[in-house]
Amino acid sequence: MNAPVQQQTDAPEQPIVETPAYAGGAMPDVPKSYTQLERSNLSISENAGADYPLGIKASKVSAKPSERFQVNSDGWIKDLKTGQTWMACAIGQVWAKGYCQGTALQFDLDSAQQVVQLSNQQQVFGFSNWRLPSIEELNTLVQCQSVVTELSCEKVSNVPTIAQESFTNTPASQFWSSTEAKDDQAFYYALTFRYGLVQKWHKNSQFALRLTRP
Repeated sequence: MNAPVQQQTDAPEQPIVETPAYAGGAMPDVPKSYTQLERSNLSISENAGADYPLGIKASKVSAKPSERFQVNSDGWIKDLKTGQTWMACAIGQVWAKGYCQGTALQFDLDSAQQVVQLSNQQQVFGFSNWRLPSIEELNTLVQCQSVVTELSCEKVSNVPTIAQESFTNTPASQFWSSTEAKDDQAFYYALTFRYGLVQKWHKNSQFALRLTRP
């Protein structure tokens, strides 16, 4: 199965000149070959290689973000509904004055695992058990402000489809999960916060990261 084709832009990708900061501190060292990619403005086609054996659906808003998400001043968020801890910012962004600033970096899945390892080695926020979320865990962050369709939020829903008051400046693009597609080991599931839509993509695709911990 071929991965969905991503739209190409005319502007060339620029190498990272300075090591970007992320979520409350210096980002773990990554190979200089990584490029800083702009926020994705891609829309998802109706049949862009998607299949949904997990039967995952977008969730309706069940609680006000301020009631559900406890934002720590250091740049991590406690989900009082699930008990999980999340990084407030996507990897590559800077947590400053209660807001995520800058552009999220994108990684293939192997590089994403390196970021996880480095985050734990450096004990980001004092924790050493960061990991990629499963697709089910990532999907718990989806919040539709309009009618929920079978597998995603309606396209007229607020974008990004996440509690924006808590997860500020979240790019409306794909985020990697750790969930492997059962029918093809080269494909893993990702979720776009443009529509709250789950798709499987080849592991060499480059997407954003938001780490979690138990």
